[in-house]
Amino acid sequence: MTKQLHLAGFLIASHLTHSHPAWRHPLNDLNFLRPEFYQNLGRILERGKFDFVFFADGLMIPSRYGAGITDTLRYGSQGAAFLDPAFVVATMAVATEYIGLGITRSTTYSAPFDLARTFPLHH
Repeated sequence: MTKQLHLAGFLIASHLTHSHPAWRHPLNDLNFLRPEFYQNLGRILERGKFDFVFFADGLMIPSRYGAGITDTLRYGSQGAAFLDPAFVVATMAVATEYIGLGITRSTTYSAPFDLARTFPLHH
């Protein structure tokens, strides 16, 4: 019996990644607000034979740095500029063919009915 490895990319729809100093690398693309940024990421993951990519929804601005959210906003921490992952994966979907796209959503700030409409069923 052969074993199969499944690869998943866990990304953040933000100006920061899991590696906070990555923005300083001279070859890093800082255009995280442009659709082409995520379309390119999707193509790269497909070429790398990833099975799916996942984006968690960011619903808060961290307050653990300093005395509140002031420092977080001033220095641009990870939670200061999250994009809506539903729009990010929709952008990736038009540029990819095989990769699965996943997101999380919360009923804290949206009604369950509205959230259900962001998850279309594919047969």
